[in-house]
Amino acid sequence: MAKDTLSIEVVFNGQDCFVIANGLKIAKRGVEKNWIPLEPGWTVFYDPYDPNDAVKVWYEGARVH
Repeated sequence: MAKDTLSIEVVFNGQDCFVIANGLKIAKRGVEKNWIPLEPGWTVFYDPYDPNDAVKVWYEGARVH
């Protein structure tokens, strides 16, 4: 997955929060800011020390966002 062609969004639908990569829901927000993977190969991590309050995204072990 090339970084330059990847679109990452965090979307809240009124009940649940999802990370979406190129239109595919890859993770759902769990308790205590944990992310539950929805697709194989994807890992999403919330970094509480990031001043931008951003999520980090990996695909098959390589950071893509």
